[in-house]
This record gives sequence, structure tokens and C-alpha cells, in this order.
Amino acid sequence: MKPILFYVCVFMLGCFYCHGQYKEIEPLQYKIRYWVQTQSDSIDYKSSDAERFVLDVGKNNTSVYYSEGSFERDSIISQQLQKPITSINLMGMPKSNYSYTIIKSRNSEFIKIKYIDVIQKNKFSFLENLNLNWAISNQKEMVNNIPCTQASLNFGGRKWTAWFAHSIPIQEGPYKFGGLPGLIVKLQDEKKYFVFQLENYRMAKAGEMLKIKESSLVSTETTKLKFVQALNHFNENIISIMNADGVFLDPEATKNLERRYRRNNNPIELE
Repeated sequence: MKPILFYVCVFMLGCFYCHGQYKEIEPLQYKIRYWVQTQSDSIDYKSSDAERFVLDVGKNNTSVYYSEGSFERDSIISQQLQKPITSINLMGMPKSNYSYTIIKSRNSEFIKIKYIDVIQKNKFSFLENLNLNWAISNQKEMVNNIPCTQASLNFGGRKWTAWFAHSIPIQEGPYKFGGLPGLIVKLQDEKKYFVFQLENYRMAKAGEMLKIKESSLVSTETTKLKFVQALNHFNENIISIMNADGVFLDPEATKNLERRYRRNNNPIELE
């Protein structure tokens, strides 16, 4: 889910507050980075972009998945807000099209998901229990010089293919995915609109903890359906909402923003 809000950095600044504090959840086991390629417009391959996501995996079956650029940007803004300044310097700020955080916990039956994101200036979250019915094949392949096994899945209205590594014995992966007998090294939908590729991973250092932003734990709880409805309403009415907040764009900037919204028509989950 990709709110058009993040194309208007100045309008975003009201969303950033209390980003400096972290809560330690459990000992960290792995820190994993994925390079994620997405195509926001289903009919325009030029709308493709890519950015890095981080998956922090704890030793007690909890993980946190987030955009590295968003995390770095929030940290810089938090530091600037600690200073006696009257404005935020956006020059050179790390960029990200995504603001969501996904917290996953697992038991023997399903993956429990907490999805957290910002719409306008409000933070919302919803819970899901996912039982991902993977079909594991006998097909083997080397991916990133790692021996992998192929698996397939129907999820969110798309058909997915994953390559996972038995040699990295954690049932984890990017976004909401997981539940295979090894780390997901590569994942893509059948049209390659969304491609997740393992970039690197490392074991945790002694004493390193899985941490979650305390601000991520404070949100308005809702349902997935209501969240999607609110997000669509915001994206479809962004100009009037910005105007109501006292933010006005010139005609050319308004056209560019509306054009970007029209191109943002290819969510990762179709249902």
C-alpha cells in the first residue's frame, strides 16, 4: 500500500513525532536486507522503482519489516526536531515511497500480522492471521549463490513464486510472507510487478536486540477493509484534503500530483 502522500514531503511533516524512542522486544537473531522492485502502474513499465527493505528477526518468533529509507529519514527528522530550529531541512533526505511497518509473530498454525501505516497525519493498524498454503516443488535453483527450493502460493489476488533456502533455517521472508522451511531468498508475482531479492543478511551480534519504535505501537486500531477504504479516500481526495490543511499547490504541481495518483494503480494486494 503506497499513499500518494509521500510525494509531498512538506505535507508529510505533521506525521513525524516521537520517532526517537525504541522498545526492546527480544534478542535479535538475524538482520536481513531485501532489494524490492515494484511497478506502481500496471500498464507502464517506466513506473518501476526500487528501494531497500529491512527484516529484523528475533529469536522468539517475532520479526519487524520496514523500509530502510523511511527509517533513516525518520531518524534524521527526529534528530532535527531535537534542535531549536524553526524548519526541517529536506535537502539530501533519504527517500522512500513506503511508510508501513509489519510486525510478524508465529505459532504452529499461522502467522499473526500487525500492519501499521500513516494516512494523512493519523497512524492506523490492523491485525491479520495468515495461514499461507505454500506448494513446495522439487525444483532446485541457485539464487544469489545460495541453494534454493521453489514454492508457489496464491495470495492477495496474485500468484507468487518463492525460492527459499533450507540452509538459513528461519521461516521468514519479506512483506507478509513466511512459513516456509527456510528463509525466502527471492519472491515475485507471475507478472513481475513485485520482485523481492535478498541483498544480504547477517547473524546478530552478542547482546543485539530486536527493537520496535514506540511510536509504531501507538496507533488507532481498525480493520483491513476500513484501512483500505480510508487510504483510497485520502488518495482520491488528496488535493482537497491538502487545501483544507492550508497547503496549496500551483496548477502545474496539482496536475503532476494527480498524474502520479492515476499511475499508482497497482497495489501489491488486489483483494
